[in-house]
Amino acid sequence: MRIMKFLLAFTVAFVFISPVRCSAEIGENYQFVDSRNDTGYYVDMQSVSVGENGHEYTVDIAVVKGDSNKVYQYRISLDYGERTYFIHKAVIRTYDTGKVISDEVNDGLAHPYGTMSPMQYIVDYIYAVEHGNKNP
Repeated sequence: MRIMKFLLAFTVAFVFISPVRCSAEIGENYQFVDSRNDTGYYVDMQSVSVGENGHEYTVDIAVVKGDSNKVYQYRISLDYGERTYFIHKAVIRTYDTGKVISDEVNDGLAHPYGTMSPMQYIVDYIYAVEHGNKNP
């Protein structure tokens, strides 16, 4: 019985500590936005800049893929008026060692995103924080 209680306490502690550890691995300014399956989405709120048109954010984001041990870090522009994003720079690293696998510059294309996509959740998160909601 004591072993079961220990395992339960350990599991609960691990679940609550894991997002903090993951955030620290990609950068201390990154905040958790959402997750789907084995993928977590993070945004660096200190990197956010608002475009002159008022409906565009340029921001650093990170996508952590637990099942493949990879971190995708992007510098992107999100235009929530047009529902598109543009990748300025992409760096792919291994999660456990931080070794750079790929370092790419933009592909020159604006990509559309849907209302249920992770990009929409990132836009909603940034918008909420920028408009005073501390815990979106």
